[in-house]
Amino acid sequence: MDADVYLSHAAQMEAQVLRSCTSTVKSLGRAVQWQRALAQLADLKRQEVLPDQVLCSSVITACGNAGEWSWALSLFDTLLQGLKGQVDVVTCTSVIRAFGQRQRWQEAVLLLHECQGRRVEVNCISYNAVISSLKDRRHWRRAAQLLLELPEQSLKADLVSYNAALSTFEAVEAWSQAQRLLHFIQQKMQVDLISYSTTLSMLATAEEWRPALLLFYVSMQDVKPDVIALNSMISACGGGGEWQKAIMLLAEPGLPTNLVTYNTVTSASSRGFAWKNTEHLLCKLSQKALKADLLTYNPVLDAQVTGNWRRVSMLLNFLKDNTLEVDAVTHTAAIRAGEMGRWTHALQTWQNLVACGLEVDLVSCSATISACEKHAQWHRAQHVLQKLGGVQADVIVFNGAIGACAKRGAWQRAHLVLGHLKTEDIQATVASYSSTITACEKSRMWQTGCCLLEQLIVEHIPNEIAFNATISACEKAGKWQLALLLLRDLKQGSHAAIIGYNAALSACAQRGAWAPALELLLEVATQRLESSITTYNAGIGACQRAACWRIGHELLQNLPGLQADLITMALADQVFNHAGACDRVIELLASMGFDCQDCFCFCSSNSRASSHTQ
Repeated sequence: MDADVYLSHAAQMEAQVLRSCTSTVKSLGRAVQWQRALAQLADLKRQEVLPDQVLCSSVITACGNAGEWSWALSLFDTLLQGLKGQVDVVTCTSVIRAFGQRQRWQEAVLLLHECQGRRVEVNCISYNAVISSLKDRRHWRRAAQLLLELPEQSLKADLVSYNAALSTFEAVEAWSQAQRLLHFIQQKMQVDLISYSTTLSMLATAEEWRPALLLFYVSMQDVKPDVIALNSMISACGGGGEWQKAIMLLAEPGLPTNLVTYNTVTSASSRGFAWKNTEHLLCKLSQKALKADLLTYNPVLDAQVTGNWRRVSMLLNFLKDNTLEVDAVTHTAAIRAGEMGRWTHALQTWQNLVACGLEVDLVSCSATISACEKHAQWHRAQHVLQKLGGVQADVIVFNGAIGACAKRGAWQRAHLVLGHLKTEDIQATVASYSSTITACEKSRMWQTGCCLLEQLIVEHIPNEIAFNATISACEKAGKWQLALLLLRDLKQGSHAAIIGYNAALSACAQRGAWAPALELLLEVATQRLESSITTYNAGIGACQRAACWRIGHELLQNLPGLQADLITMALADQVFNHAGACDRVIELLASMGFDCQDCFCFCSSNSRASSHTQ
């Protein structure tokens, strides 16, 4: 009998200890003191008191409240082993949240269905936890299925359920489904700010500014939008290129703003290169006693890419003077401004970026090389290309370096860069070949240009630029037959432009090939190409060199409404000079709009020069 009394007393003492420990753990859980909750559990084990389901659930909840999901899941495994799988709905819900935070949504769904199999009466909160676990994975279809399961479990979805489902519609292509769900919710109950903000955020991600703007003004009738909703709306306008509407929203009275709001508007304005608006926003920011950071200034710099490099330089110095540590994005924006304005500014900024030990990325290198290319600084472009280091260059960077060489006619360097591009296993583009051929054309390297054109034909479909550059190279070398063959190939592949005809005509003029020159002029007229006086000067020059005076005369008298130039005047004089018909030259040039006194002086000087030569 004494033994029974002792056992009964021991059981009562153990139950009291459990109740006290459970109460303490629940208080610690509410206070987010999960370490002390674990210490209570460890202390209980040292007293050789077995924890029950309620205590373990309380410790799991304490860990979950503190975001210590690893501990929560570990304790859940211990609970299943020690209590023969007897768990309650509170424990299951806490563990489901833990799975969701650890991005293990499949296990959250399995646990929900396992609880149903163990006859645990799951509630709406459990379903809400599972739906929330799908947020980062964008499984909006599965979330919709879970909403449909609620009535089957005799449960009714609440606003938390629907808001959790809305948060899963973050895939860009699912914005219309999210709108339909919001409309469905509005028919069932009063939506709140979370409903509107979540949908607005999704529309901002999809850059659907029109439905977002409509929804924003609708939300203002039901709830007062917070700064998160406003920022999402401004982001949607910026993504859609509607920076004016972003500024309009900022001016709406009564809406809360913060630094993120101004940064978002500044970013939207920079996409429209509205640099005056970005500077105005900086002034408004200072009036609101908000301190701008790099996220504010970087878009302001980026808005100056239209070539306002002086403003960029001043702003860059201002940031340094105000001890704002500029980053790679800041330097890249400044480089892009120099790309459009002054190449020395772009190069100096890039060198500062390297000197500061900041990460040199492909964007900054590409912008620097592009600035050098626009101003034909091929030596500098080559230098930047060699300093890429661990950055994997792409074809755009290489093309920029080749383009810089092309503008200076540095064909050997251009050819070397093209070869280096291939050794890096980067597919050369039509632009790569066209720029290299242009460099050959300027250096009269017609053989190399023709070889590159052949390679281009094998690898790609060549464009007019490549053909025209090769034709021009042949023209400079006097290879008129080859120029005509290339023009014929160009006409077979596409519609040849006037540039190709001009180059071929010029090649014929150099060798006096008047017959093919006339055929080309006839094609120009037949195809109604937009010819210039250069086109007809080449044809007249071919006739003059071949001493075909009559045909040259006819061409001079039948210029199709073109304004003659000094070259035309010289050719006309040479056409008629053999017969001493200077008066015909004066008459013809006067009819073309030249001053008669100038024509007379010009013909007299040419006649004296001709007599002196004889």
